[in-house]
Amino acid sequence: MKIFAIIGVCFLTTSVITQPTNVIAKTLYAEARSEGPEGIRHVATVIYNRGSGNYNKCTRVCLKPKQFSCWNNKTDIIVPKEVIYSKTSKWIDEQAWAFCRLVETEFQTNNFKPLGIWNHYAVNNCKVYWFKNLTNRKTFRRHTFGYL
Repeated sequence: MKIFAIIGVCFLTTSVITQPTNVIAKTLYAEARSEGPEGIRHVATVIYNRGSGNYNKCTRVCLKPKQFSCWNNKTDIIVPKEVIYSKTSKWIDEQAWAFCRLVETEFQTNNFKPLGIWNHYAVNNCKVYWFKNLTNRKTFRRHTFGYL
């Protein structure tokens, strides 16, 4: 914060750091778009539990360094053009993005229902130090979800 005084007038300036929009949806898209709706909801459960169900906390959890690899060294994530999610449409990147936005809306409106108590996940048989300590494990496709 800087204060400037010019001829008896005081100006206060602050630095504003903007954050990207749709942070939760972009995290879900980058981390789980190939996993289909159920896989996206699994990852969303981890975000929800880490943020204690609070939308603003969940957004901060996503952007916290080294928590979700899709944000490592990035300030934003590129997503496809806007489309409306439809269960009958072929699952492509645009449909995945639409579904991720739908899930983020559930967070915003307190309508998201977590699938479990998991607060961590990793690719199956991951070599990170905490993986072996996961409890309440559930494997879904190529990821293992659990509680630490």
